[in-house]
Amino acid sequence: MRKFEFSLQTALDLRRQEEEAAQQRLAEAQRVADGIRAHLRDTQARYREAIAAVREDITARGAAVEMAQIGYSEDYLTQLRQLIELYRQRLAQANEVCEQRRQEVITAAQRRKTLERLRERREREHRRAELRREHRLLDEVAVTSFSGHKDRALRGIRPAARRAA
Repeated sequence: MRKFEFSLQTALDLRRQEEEAAQQRLAEAQRVADGIRAHLRDTQARYREAIAAVREDITARGAAVEMAQIGYSEDYLTQLRQLIELYRQRLAQANEVCEQRRQEVITAAQRRKTLERLRERREREHRRAELRREHRLLDEVAVTSFSGHKDRALRGIRPAARRAA
Protein backbone atom coordinates (compact mmCIF):
# COMPACT_ATOMS: atom_id res chain seq x y z
CA MET A 1 0.00 0.00 0.00
CA ARG A 2 1.37 3.37 -1.00
CA LYS A 3 1.80 5.96 1.73
CA PHE A 4 -0.76 8.79 1.82
CA GLU A 5 0.61 12.24 1.14
CA PHE A 6 -1.59 15.30 1.64
CA SER A 7 -0.83 17.87 -1.03
CA LEU A 8 -1.93 20.73 1.26
CA GLN A 9 0.13 19.61 4.27
CA THR A 10 2.19 22.83 4.18
CA ALA A 11 -0.99 24.91 4.29
CA LEU A 12 -2.31 22.79 7.17
CA ASP A 13 0.94 23.28 9.10
CA LEU A 14 0.70 27.02 8.47
CA ARG A 15 -2.89 27.07 9.73
CA ARG A 16 -1.79 25.27 12.91
CA GLN A 17 0.94 27.86 13.43
CA GLU A 18 -1.56 30.68 12.87
CA GLU A 19 -3.88 29.17 15.46
CA GLU A 20 -1.06 28.82 17.99
CA ALA A 21 -0.02 32.44 17.38
CA ALA A 22 -3.63 33.57 17.89
CA GLN A 23 -3.79 31.59 21.13
CA GLN A 24 -0.59 33.25 22.32
CA ARG A 25 -1.99 36.71 21.49
CA LEU A 26 -5.15 35.83 23.43
CA ALA A 27 -3.10 34.66 26.42
CA GLU A 28 -1.10 37.91 26.37
CA ALA A 29 -4.29 39.98 26.18
CA GLN A 30 -5.71 38.03 29.12
CA ARG A 31 -2.52 38.63 31.12
CA VAL A 32 -2.83 42.37 30.46
CA ALA A 33 -6.51 42.34 31.49
CA ASP A 34 -5.67 40.35 34.62
CA GLY A 35 -2.97 42.89 35.52
CA ILE A 36 -5.37 45.81 35.10
CA ARG A 37 -8.01 43.93 37.09
CA ALA A 38 -5.49 43.42 39.92
CA HIS A 39 -4.58 47.14 39.90
CA LEU A 40 -8.28 48.02 39.99
CA ARG A 41 -8.89 45.73 42.99
CA ASP A 42 -5.86 47.17 44.81
CA THR A 43 -6.96 50.74 44.16
CA GLN A 44 -10.51 49.99 45.27
CA ALA A 45 -9.13 48.42 48.45
CA ARG A 46 -6.99 51.53 49.09
CA TYR A 47 -10.06 53.71 48.53
CA ARG A 48 -12.11 51.73 51.05
CA GLU A 49 -9.22 51.84 53.54
CA ALA A 50 -8.85 55.62 53.08
CA ILE A 51 -12.56 56.18 53.69
CA ALA A 52 -12.41 53.99 56.80
CA ALA A 53 -9.35 55.93 58.04
CA VAL A 54 -11.08 59.30 57.53
CA ARG A 55 -14.20 58.09 59.36
CA GLU A 56 -12.09 56.70 62.16
CA ASP A 57 -10.14 59.98 62.42
CA ILE A 58 -13.35 62.02 62.51
CA THR A 59 -14.85 59.71 65.12
CA ALA A 60 -11.72 59.81 67.29
CA ARG A 61 -11.11 63.55 67.08
CA GLY A 62 -14.64 64.79 66.68
CA ALA A 63 -14.75 68.54 66.11
CA ALA A 64 -10.97 68.86 66.46
CA VAL A 65 -10.33 67.60 62.92
CA GLU A 66 -8.50 70.28 61.01
CA MET A 67 -9.87 71.64 57.79
CA ALA A 68 -6.51 71.10 56.10
CA GLN A 69 -6.62 67.39 56.98
CA ILE A 70 -10.13 67.11 55.56
CA GLY A 71 -8.94 68.84 52.38
CA TYR A 72 -5.99 66.48 51.99
CA SER A 73 -8.21 63.45 52.58
CA GLU A 74 -10.73 64.72 50.04
CA ASP A 75 -7.96 65.27 47.45
CA TYR A 76 -6.56 61.80 48.06
CA LEU A 77 -10.02 60.18 47.75
CA THR A 78 -10.65 62.15 44.53
CA GLN A 79 -7.37 60.91 43.08
CA LEU A 80 -8.26 57.33 44.01
CA ARG A 81 -11.74 57.67 42.44
CA GLN A 82 -10.15 59.02 39.24
CA LEU A 83 -7.64 56.19 39.24
CA ILE A 84 -10.43 53.65 39.76
CA GLU A 85 -12.34 55.13 36.81
CA LEU A 86 -9.19 55.04 34.66
CA TYR A 87 -8.60 51.37 35.53
CA ARG A 88 -12.26 50.57 34.75
CA GLN A 89 -11.90 52.18 31.32
CA ARG A 90 -8.64 50.35 30.66
CA LEU A 91 -10.18 47.08 31.81
CA ALA A 92 -13.12 47.58 29.44
CA GLN A 93 -10.65 48.17 26.59
CA ALA A 94 -8.58 45.15 27.61
CA ASN A 95 -11.74 43.01 27.69
CA GLU A 96 -12.59 44.19 24.16
CA VAL A 97 -9.10 43.21 23.00
CA CYS A 98 -9.55 39.81 24.68
CA GLU A 99 -12.83 39.31 22.85
CA GLN A 100 -11.19 40.24 19.52
CA ARG A 101 -8.37 37.78 20.22
CA ARG A 102 -10.91 35.08 21.13
CA GLN A 103 -12.61 35.62 17.78
CA GLU A 104 -9.23 35.37 16.04
CA VAL A 105 -8.60 32.03 17.77
CA ILE A 106 -12.04 30.77 16.76
CA THR A 107 -11.49 31.83 13.15
CA ALA A 108 -8.01 30.28 13.03
CA ALA A 109 -9.34 27.04 14.55
CA GLN A 110 -12.15 26.88 11.98
CA ARG A 111 -9.70 27.39 9.12
CA ARG A 112 -7.43 24.64 10.50
CA LYS A 113 -10.33 22.26 11.06
CA THR A 114 -11.52 22.79 7.49
CA LEU A 115 -8.16 21.65 6.15
CA GLU A 116 -8.00 18.77 8.63
CA ARG A 117 -11.42 17.52 7.50
CA LEU A 118 -10.25 17.74 3.89
CA ARG A 119 -7.11 15.80 4.80
CA GLU A 120 -9.13 13.11 6.57
CA ARG A 121 -11.52 12.79 3.62
CA ARG A 122 -8.67 12.50 1.11
CA GLU A 123 -6.92 9.95 3.32
CA ARG A 124 -10.11 7.84 3.45
CA GLU A 125 -10.40 8.10 -0.34
CA HIS A 126 -6.74 7.08 -0.68
CA ARG A 127 -7.27 4.03 1.53
CA ARG A 128 -10.37 2.99 -0.42
CA ALA A 129 -8.54 3.40 -3.74
CA GLU A 130 -5.60 1.37 -2.44
CA LEU A 131 -7.91 -1.38 -1.20
CA ARG A 132 -9.67 -1.48 -4.60
CA ARG A 133 -6.27 -1.68 -6.31
CA GLU A 134 -5.19 -4.54 -4.02
CA HIS A 135 -8.46 -6.40 -4.66
CA ARG A 136 -8.01 -6.05 -8.42
CA LEU A 137 -4.47 -7.41 -8.13
CA LEU A 138 -5.65 -10.33 -6.01
CA ASP A 139 -8.46 -11.01 -8.47
CA GLU A 140 -6.00 -10.99 -11.36
CA VAL A 141 -3.71 -13.39 -9.51
CA ALA A 142 -6.63 -15.68 -8.74
CA VAL A 143 -7.87 -15.63 -12.33
CA THR A 144 -4.38 -16.22 -13.69
CA SER A 145 -3.79 -19.05 -11.24
CA PHE A 146 -7.18 -20.63 -11.98
CA SER A 147 -6.78 -20.38 -15.73
CA GLY A 148 -3.28 -21.86 -15.44
CA HIS A 149 -4.63 -24.90 -13.56
CA LYS A 150 -7.50 -25.22 -16.02
CA ASP A 151 -5.14 -25.11 -19.04
CA ARG A 152 -2.89 -27.78 -17.53
CA ALA A 153 -5.85 -29.98 -16.77
CA LEU A 154 -7.14 -29.68 -20.34
CA ARG A 155 -3.71 -30.56 -21.77
CA GLY A 156 -3.34 -33.52 -19.47
CA ILE A 157 -0.43 -32.12 -17.57
CA ARG A 158 -0.31 -33.37 -14.07
CA PRO A 159 1.56 -31.88 -11.19
CA ALA A 160 5.00 -33.40 -10.59
CA ALA A 161 3.94 -35.06 -7.35
CA ARG A 162 1.29 -37.16 -9.10
CA ARG A 163 3.60 -38.23 -11.92
CA ALA A 164 6.16 -39.61 -9.51
CA ALA A 165 3.59 -41.81 -7.84
